[in-house]
Parts: sequence; C-alpha cells; structure tokens
Amino acid sequence: MSFNLARLPTGATRYILHPSHAGVRRPSSVTSAEWVVVSFLRELWVPILLAGVLCFIVSTLAWMVFTHHRSEWHRLPTESDVLEALRKDMPPPGLYAFPFAMRGEAERADVKAAYERGPVGYLTIANRHRPNVPGMATAMLAYFIVVSFCIGYVAWAAAPAPKFGAPEIHTARITWTVALLAYAASSFADSVWFARPWRAYVAQFIDAALYATVTAAVFVEFWPQ
Repeated sequence: MSFNLARLPTGATRYILHPSHAGVRRPSSVTSAEWVVVSFLRELWVPILLAGVLCFIVSTLAWMVFTHHRSEWHRLPTESDVLEALRKDMPPPGLYAFPFAMRGEAERADVKAAYERGPVGYLTIANRHRPNVPGMATAMLAYFIVVSFCIGYVAWAAAPAPKFGAPEIHTARITWTVALLAYAASSFADSVWFARPWRAYVAQFIDAALYATVTAAVFVEFWPQ
C-alpha cells in the first residue's frame, strides 16, 4: 500500500494521507472535514471544471442554436412611446412594478382601479450601455463552474465509503438530481410571484435537464476508481 503525503492547503503543520487506492481509511489525526475537503478537491477538480465548461457550451447552444427560447421575448407594440415616456424622468437601474402598491395598499380604490384597467407588469431597468457580452459570458462560465463545484461536493460527501469506486448509478443519481435542482428550481418563484410565463419556465427546465445530464455523465466518467 502506498501513500502520497500532502500538506493541507490551509497552511496547517499537520499532514494528511492521500490514498492511492480505494481501501484506505481516514487517519485518526485528521478530522472528517479536512479529509472530505482535501480528498474532494484532489479527486474531482477535473470533472468540476469539465462539467462547468460543457454546461456553458450547452447553454450557448440553447440560446443561439436551439429554438425553444425564440418565442420567449417580444417587442412592445408601442415601444417608442414607452421609451420616450421613461426618458422624461429616467429611472435608475433597478426593479419596478406597476401599478405599484406597498403592503396593505392593494385594497385602496385607486389601486384596484389601476389593476382593473391594466397593464400589470414588472420592469427591469439596466445601466445605459450596450450589453457587455464577453463579461456576461465570463460570469456565466464562472457560475456553471461554481455550481459544478457544489454538485461535486454533495456527491463526494454522499458517496458510500471509501468514496473511490462508488457505484456509477449512485454517482449519476446524486449529481443529476442536485444539478436539476440547482438549475431549475431556483427560478420557479419568478413564475409564481412575478408573472414570468410558465412556457418560459418550461424552456428553462429543458435547459436544466440538459445541464443535469451533461453534469452526471461527466462525474460518472471521471469519478475516481
């Protein structure tokens, strides 16, 4: 049986035994948290990065090549009039609702009348410049890598001892389920509370299922044996 000695990345003076095969137990001098974190980062950094990059590529294809997002956004028929009205008193970047009513004001007669007359909606005002596509793409890539990091940590912590050589079906189940929750469940409330069309959420759910499938396949393929 052979081991690799590796100093803990925190700078601690204690050493941790890094197993070269599946039958090694955690040394008694090393805490469970240290063992999980160090072994997790050493063994799963490749699938974490690869899953993040591949999900980013799938996301790009979903919006640029596939067709299920094309009918998601629409032009206002009176766009020029709406923009001119907003320019008269340019609102700062932020989230807006109309008709606007604070808690407890929805029962006022004027607010009720405004809701009945319509329109009712939610508006996001961005900064006054063209979208920074490279910056947005970089942020999305970082997002996918961070989510993949969290997925990998959950899968590693949930894997049966001794972690190495975990059953493929176990790894696939955990990573696919956590990925689907991460990518699909987070925006469910937008359709419940903020009038996002359910069709748009279904399109996002399709994307999330693709991300989850790619993520699970990568972790199964690169899970340490």
